[in-house]
Amino acid sequence: MVSSPVDSNEDSFPENCTTRDYFEPALLQRLPKFLNFSDPERGVYSLGQIPPDLTWSEKAGPTRANVLCRPEGDKPLVIWIVGELARTWFYDKEGALQEKVNVTVTPLRPSDLDAGRELARTYSRPIQSHDDFVRMDGIYASRWQTEQERGRRGKTAMPFTRVFDATKKLSSKADMKKLHAEDLKNGDLVLMETILVRYFTAVEGRVTKDWNVRFELESICLLCRAPAQAAVDVNVDYSL
Repeated sequence: MVSSPVDSNEDSFPENCTTRDYFEPALLQRLPKFLNFSDPERGVYSLGQIPPDLTWSEKAGPTRANVLCRPEGDKPLVIWIVGELARTWFYDKEGALQEKVNVTVTPLRPSDLDAGRELARTYSRPIQSHDDFVRMDGIYASRWQTEQERGRRGKTAMPFTRVFDATKKLSSKADMKKLHAEDLKNGDLVLMETILVRYFTAVEGRVTKDWNVRFELESICLLCRAPAQAAVDVNVDYSL
């Protein structure tokens, strides 16, 4: 997905928004733009600004048949989730690439968790429990990272490469420095770019009956690195 540079008139600081003492003034000035962002022309919205009357694509062909789109039905809705990394799963314990990568982000605003739950209730059938992707500690997004290579029977796990440095400025992907997934650490402040997809759970004949929804990871833009935690000093000298 290609997002436009941030240029929003919504500069008022949101209520009940988590901040950290290491957030620089320049970042605090940028945060309201991310949290209140909406670009109807390109279909990019922050989680708290999702418009109503969305639809599942019917015109974009089979590759987009299960993506939530704008009312015209052929352009995917891009959803920004701004928060702190709670968990990432790009590699297994041995350092091997994961076939399916997972990221959990804790939104800076509790209301964004509510907005995620509302998406699940509105666009699943029957109404879906939000436990699949909206959890107590954040919002979960995933993406399959496998490709079929010529001359090989099985699929190969590929690295997730859509990680960008937006610590100074969020702009087009072509203009931002690319980072490695392993550069991200828990606690980092990020803008996670997602789309909402559905997967079918019940089909009768050729008619789709039921489906659930989930956030699919598109990209991660790093806004602020969390400081390294200081080591705890347990070597205390006593003179009693």
